[in-house]
Amino acid sequence: MTVLKVEFLSLTFLRPRHVFLLLLVASIVLMSLLLAGCSSSFSVMPRIYLLNIGYNGGTVYQVNGATVVNPQASVVLGNFVGRTALEVRIGYFSICLRSSPGGWLCSQNATSLAENLNPYEDPINLVNVAQNFREKIVFPYLLIIAAALSFIVFVLILPYPPLLKTVAVGVCFLSAVLVLISVLWQHTASVAAANVATNLGNGTVFTGVGITAMILGWFTFGLLTLTVIGVYFFVAIHALHAV
Repeated sequence: MTVLKVEFLSLTFLRPRHVFLLLLVASIVLMSLLLAGCSSSFSVMPRIYLLNIGYNGGTVYQVNGATVVNPQASVVLGNFVGRTALEVRIGYFSICLRSSPGGWLCSQNATSLAENLNPYEDPINLVNVAQNFREKIVFPYLLIIAAALSFIVFVLILPYPPLLKTVAVGVCFLSAVLVLISVLWQHTASVAAANVATNLGNGTVFTGVGITAMILGWFTFGLLTLTVIGVYFFVAIHALHAV
């Protein structure tokens, strides 16, 4: 009688170091996606944006309030804007726009995008507003430095002397702090710009903060935080065993 023996896949090869490496790879990939948002009209890239701003397509929302000096501003701007439906999305290095239902047009060169539009498609120059926001407020370099530091940590926690792993804890902590600052900056700047643009538009424009970009940023921070905690306890346990 033949006895069949089924063995499940053994995970003994999976060490804590491998888990940390996977977390670092995932964080680097997420940061790369965040930085590459709006760089191409392909796939999900136009969905990864910091801020979007566009016209309401002819729908005007009356602005009321005790501080509204000219209640007719919404009507005047609404007549001027007309039924244009341009939407602009802003990434760290690129801008995407869509002037009608259909595909997105994305580029790092906002001038080339503006040249494809007629005055009636962008009557109050939202492309220029988007370009100024990207140039003067968006700051991608903290994420770039954080990605470089994460790669250094990736190298340091390979099978090298314990001292290098101790250094890796500090480097990874610095990377996580840079990501946290970048995400907070990104979120605060986008929300503030969205509110200002909506109010100045007097009900003729809409704005929104990129949810996908926010998720990518906070997930990256979470992964790096887990890596810092994990490597710290890994080094501490090894130090106790060595005593």
